[in-house]
Order: sequence, then C-alpha cells, then structure tokens
Amino acid sequence: MKPTLEQEEIVNFIKKQTGNLKISAFAGTGKTSTLKLIAYDNPEKSFLYLAYNKDIQLAAVKSFPKNVLCTTYHALARRAMQIDNSRFKDKLNIKVRQSEIINLLGLKNLKKYNPYLIISLLKKTVSRFKTSSDKSINMNHIDLEGISDLTLIPSEQEELCKFILDKSLKLWFFEVDINSDVPIDHDTYVKMWQLSGAIIDVDFILFDEAQDANPVVLDIVQSQNCRKIFVGDVHQKIYAWRGAVNAMNEIDADELYLTQSFRFGTKVADIANKVLSMKGEKRRLYGFEQIESKIDNIDESKPFTCVCRTNAEVFLQAIYYASRGKKISICGGVGDFLIRCRSAYYLYTGKNNLILYNEYKKFYSWDDFVEKARFDAESNSICKIIKKYGHGILHYLEKFESSLSKGNEFDVLLCTAHKSKGLEWDQVLIGEDFNFKEDDELNLIYVACTRAKNILKLSEKFIKNISV
Repeated sequence: MKPTLEQEEIVNFIKKQTGNLKISAFAGTGKTSTLKLIAYDNPEKSFLYLAYNKDIQLAAVKSFPKNVLCTTYHALARRAMQIDNSRFKDKLNIKVRQSEIINLLGLKNLKKYNPYLIISLLKKTVSRFKTSSDKSINMNHIDLEGISDLTLIPSEQEELCKFILDKSLKLWFFEVDINSDVPIDHDTYVKMWQLSGAIIDVDFILFDEAQDANPVVLDIVQSQNCRKIFVGDVHQKIYAWRGAVNAMNEIDADELYLTQSFRFGTKVADIANKVLSMKGEKRRLYGFEQIESKIDNIDESKPFTCVCRTNAEVFLQAIYYASRGKKISICGGVGDFLIRCRSAYYLYTGKNNLILYNEYKKFYSWDDFVEKARFDAESNSICKIIKKYGHGILHYLEKFESSLSKGNEFDVLLCTAHKSKGLEWDQVLIGEDFNFKEDDELNLIYVACTRAKNILKLSEKFIKNISV
C-alpha cells in the first residue's frame, strides 16, 4: 500500500533532520508500518525496536528488516544483567511464604499493626520505586492512601511512614542480594539495569506504545546517546496502575501525527471521535473509506467479541452466554480472577483462614473489604458478584470454568479492555460496566470501541453517556 502523506512526512523528517521525534498515532493508523518504512529507508543505520510485550515483539521480528533488533525492555534488561546465567533466575521462581518474609524483616511481633498489612505496604513501596526513575527509595514511593485508611493521628502516620521506609529499604536489599531467598520479579532486574547505567549501542531507538512507558524505562531510553522515535497514542494510556506515566507528554521532541485508520470505516471512527471530544481532543481520527463499518446489532450466528471493563463483568457475561449454550473463550485466560472470587467469598463467610489471594489477607472482615473495594474497579465488581450470587457463588464459579472452550473454536470471546489492546475483531460488543467520568476510563472506552472492524454494538450505558 502506498504510504499516506502523513507517513511520508515522518519518513522525510527522519532523513532530513537530526533530532528526536514523537509520533502521535491514533488507533489503527499504521504506526508499525510507519516504523518499518523508516527502517527500510535507512538500511545503513542500526535500530532497536522496543515492543511493549512478547506477542508484539514476535510479530515485529517477522516483518522488520534485518537492521532492526526487535525486543522488549524486559528481555533487553534480562540479557544485560545476565539474569539467566546467575541465581537471579532461580529467584524469579522462588516461592516464599509471607510469614518467612515477615520473620526476615522483624515484623512478627508488631503490636500496633497486622504484619500482613505492613508487608502489603512494603511491597507497594518497593514496586513503586522499581517503576520510578528515582535512584533510591524515598517517601514519595510510600502508599499514603493505604496508610491514611488506618485513621492515624499525624504523629502516628509520620512514625509509620519512617518505619515503612526503613523496612522497604531492607526488603529491596534482600531482593537484589543474589544469595537471599526473597524473590524478585521482572521489574527488579529492569531497575537493576537502570541503576547500573544502562547502555544501548544503536543509531535509533524505536519506542513503541510510549504512552504506557513507566518512568524507569523512559529514563533508560532518554539517557541513551542516539536518536529516539517515540510512537504512541495519549488516548490509549491505560496502565497508570502499573506505574505508567503519559510519556508522550513528558517527551521534548518534534511531533508529527498519524490520523488515518486502516482498521475500520467512518462509522466506527465517528464513535471514537465522540469519545475523544469528551477528552478535549481537537484532531479527528479518520475511518478507512474502503471498509464498511456499522453501528448495529451483533450477528450471533458468527463469532463475536464482548469487551468489558472488568474481569467480574467478563464472568457475568460468561454465565449469561453459557446459559444460552454458547461456547466461551476468555482472552488471555482467567488469570487470578477465580482465586480472587473465592477469597472474597471466604471473607464474606468469615472463613479468613481459607483466603489464598494475598492482597485480601490484609482485610479483617467483609465490611472492611467492601469499604476499601470502592477505590478499586476489579474488587468492587467482585463485591457485586458475591452480593448477587451469595452462597451460590462457588457453584457459579465451577459453571464458569466448565463453560470455557478447550480449543480455538468459540461463539463468544470475552475480553477486558486492557487485554483487548492491540487486537481487532470483525464484530465487537461493548459491555455495560465502563465508566465515563475520568480520562483514564474514557481511554479504556476508546480502546474498546476501536477494536471493531465491521460491526460495533454499543451498550445502553454507552449510548446514554455519549450522544450517538
């Protein structure tokens, strides 16, 4: 396909200019194709293509020219820190009881606080540090919202913060101690790489999905002595809860745009533009005239995808479609959803000793869980499921598991908006559990509705909140 004028402008910029570039690319506008055009147009240059996940990286390897190394930042850091040639590889898979870490950090005999609550706060503090650009743990990494839930007077809160900071430093020390049995995660070795002074020896870095970069990765990329091309869509920033910042707004570089979508036609683009206008976006996303898209009912005689906000809504939809004899598939699998539901049920019935999901062990009662769940969409939805099905929830969880398709054939694919990113389907149905008040929530809706190629079915809540 002949490059668009926007793509040609980008390729010419790289050829004629010497600075960095950020490309703001709306949904389905061919950002990967544009990056390939740049690489093919500069065969004498070396490129590093940073993919957001393994699936994108594997697809890129097959399509980019040989002068491009396609990898993820985790793989790059893992190789640079020689994780697979050291005991750190074992530490990635070590299973350690919470009680062992409690003993290691001297938390067993705490009088004021539940040790499991403190461990949760310590892990959040270290996790925030690992995804930050900071070189050491400080007070800014502490989960002050979690501490404020304890209703402490100011002096007690200050004392607890100092305690959390001290123990967090020790937890981090044990993580990076190759001889300790405290496990690490993949963010650990990325942070270790940043702190060691990461070096990437190429002419260009192609940073894909830059809007979802967390500060540590952005710091690594920006510190390199090469040209950088950042590509992303500020309206698809959906991983703030992972520590991602809107890197596209943080980057100081010339900016060019991709606004012509090749995924869907005008009707779907019109819906996407209504969502974007609620965020104050002035530029328009243009549909592809050669694709006939419709805002219409789903043809259930053909496979279709239902995109939901939460895993809890995925569960409700699975029960609904299973009761109608439909074969169900879950995009990306069920993850920890089932164990979260069962753990919430044990809180509901007062059987706290049966709780397996670590984050739920810190709650003293069902009422305590319900109160805190108001601030977390997933937990709040699980609360609603438990209230809806009560003591029958275990039966419905078994029914949910049994309804899942064992192969690749399905009638209905159920997917959260987070997992739908980067994917596309002929028919898409939007779930009822989306929110329309905050920008991050509107981003999820924008991602969801731009997955459709031919038919997009809007929920009643969508139609009510966005004039269609």
